[in-house]
Amino acid sequence: MEPGGMDFSTWYADESDRVVRSLIVIGSDPEVVRDAVAEAFSRAHERWGRVARMASPTGWVYRVARNEIRRRERRRRLESRLLRRQPP
Repeated sequence: MEPGGMDFSTWYADESDRVVRSLIVIGSDPEVVRDAVAEAFSRAHERWGRVARMASPTGWVYRVARNEIRRRERRRRLESRLLRRQPP
């Protein structure tokens, strides 16, 4: 058993689809959501000793994924604005 009494692989299998679905529902691009959720779970795995002891590891992953989606959306908007400024 891992820190916090929770096995990462089992937790990931139980929660990853739920996190993806909940973020898709709020209107984000499914591909961007899947990438952001994968990144968030990767970060959770790197910090599993700390994340497993949190009151809501899934809430932490959801927040990290949502922040990643926002970051990617801001970057996409910025790139779009910069491309519009370029002469053809």
